[in-house]
Amino acid sequence: PFAFKLQSADMPDRLVATGRYDYTLGVDMNGSISARFGSKIATLYYGLTAETAEETTIVGNKGRVVIHTPAHCPTQMTVFRKNHGRGNVEPVLFDIKLPEFTDEIKAAGGFVYPNSFGFQYEAAAIQRCIFAGLIECPQYTPDEIILVARLIQKARELIKE
Repeated sequence: PFAFKLQSADMPDRLVATGRYDYTLGVDMNGSISARFGSKIATLYYGLTAETAEETTIVGNKGRVVIHTPAHCPTQMTVFRKNHGRGNVEPVLFDIKLPEFTDEIKAAGGFVYPNSFGFQYEAAAIQRCIFAGLIECPQYTPDEIILVARLIQKARELIKE
């Protein structure tokens, strides 16, 4: 979730995290992270030990977006546009078309995780960058990747305390 386009290239003003770290496996099994970027707050929960909804909700002052399950590669999202008055929203559902399974994919046994074949959009974006002679992808820059890695590392350190 921190990989969503960040509005700042800086670490948050404040980062708090708690969770359960398995020292035998060296893995944070679940956690809750809150980060404050000025007046904006990002909060997320993740877990390997529970059956979560696997949805992502982005909330703003003009409405919210719900990326439906499986959030890592969704087929639907709903935009809730805020109208005048509390709870008065206009939902708009968007369907996201995923590529078709090819015969080669089917013969190879398919994919382990739901909708994983949608990741080929990312692979195609990288291919376009390479063919265009780019050394980085403008949609997700190295600075953003490093910032997300730093946020995750700091959160893991807090969870291990």
